Amino acid sequence: MNKKMHDLILDQFEAIAKEYNFERKKDLFRGQNDGDKKVIGGNVYFEFGDLRISLRTTSSTHHVIIEVDNSPSIVNNILKYWYMLEKKIVKNKISLIHLFNRKASKSKKDLEANIELWKFINGKMEENLVNKFKGNLFIFGDIGDERYTEFIKEFKNLITNH
Repeated sequence: MNKKMHDLILDQFEAIAKEYNFERKKDLFRGQNDGDKKVIGGNVYFEFGDLRISLRTTSSTHHVIIEVDNSPSIVNNILKYWYMLEKKIVKNKISLIHLFNRKASKSKKDLEANIELWKFINGKMEENLVNKFKGNLFIFGDIGDERYTEFIKEFKNLITNH
């Protein structure tokens, strides 16, 4: 997946969030463009989602995070959230929607291995970070295909049913 497709996907989901009255830099953040990073030491930091919505109530915040990956190694993004939650860099619940275009992987076997590793890590995180983390991985082929549509539904469900 190239940067143009990456940005097109994020543009779509930012537009959906705005339809539900989320505002940029208030409760809707888009990567480092919004200064949205978590420092882990010195000048070392993690981007806190390609797109993130912070759902605030009077007692807590729940982060809905979208990661759009164009690297065959899809586990890096999920692992940073484990690190941030374990180290209490982020203290509130995270719902991760992780989107990966299967066309970005040159090897079907490498992609399948990375998907299995992602599922294993996600299971361990959900087990160890009870009520703090929920991950969903969506592998799609083209914008508009059935899996992509499922991703949109999951996103809308998370931002409207909090």
